[in-house]
Amino acid sequence: MKVRNKLIATLLAVTVVNVALAADKKKDAPSPWKGSKVSLGDITTTTGKKSSTNITFNSILNYNLKRWTETGQASFQYGKNDGVLNKKQYSVQNQLQYSFNDNAKIDNYGYVKGSYQHDDFAAYQSQIVAMAGYGRDWIKNKTFQVTTQIAPGIRQLKEQSPSNKVSNNAALQLSLLTTWQLTKYFSASESADYTIGHPANYLKSTTSLVSALTGSLALSVDFEFDYWSSPPKSGSQVTTSTSTSVSLVYSFSS
Repeated sequence: MKVRNKLIATLLAVTVVNVALAADKKKDAPSPWKGSKVSLGDITTTTGKKSSTNITFNSILNYNLKRWTETGQASFQYGKNDGVLNKKQYSVQNQLQYSFNDNAKIDNYGYVKGSYQHDDFAAYQSQIVAMAGYGRDWIKNKTFQVTTQIAPGIRQLKEQSPSNKVSNNAALQLSLLTTWQLTKYFSASESADYTIGHPANYLKSTTSLVSALTGSLALSVDFEFDYWSSPPKSGSQVTTSTSTSVSLVYSFSS
């Protein structure tokens, strides 16, 4: 619990510092917040006497300063089906990276990354990850981008109740990010993190289709896929879960 609270506090503190630094920049200077955005989705459906409610929130805050880039992410998902809670998931993540070169098309960088996620309906209740590794943009232009990352580190897993067993082990995380600007107003992206380690491997994948509406507003359809290779014997035996959401997205800068 102490480790989790310290990690969350650190991630939030770094985000606050970045906001304060950005406030000191001149208004006419290039925006350091390129790529930052927030999204909110709320879908409520009713069929006869049955109803379902799903709420999703996601935010990505990027701050760029010369060769340094810091990216903070936060997400929240909540759902009820006919009044019964069936989804409660939230996560925070922060990544600080330093570019080894000034090539805007192909970037090589080192990074440190910390994340915390909690899910009351997954195989494991929570996962804390701390990593340091190497990333590379293999393709990067106005139309298409492919980025990969690899990082060793440590991971803490906590099982669901009633076990609540906690394990701490070494882990290796492989990451992939692809974006494709299909037209001026339509784009697609895929991000995936595959964490390898004892007692279970974990895959999280998000596919997004985004349609620009006007100005800084866009409509996004997101499909998320989660997979645990070996659920614990006690508690939930769910190995895979999927979710689809429709959200309104606001971008701070293009």
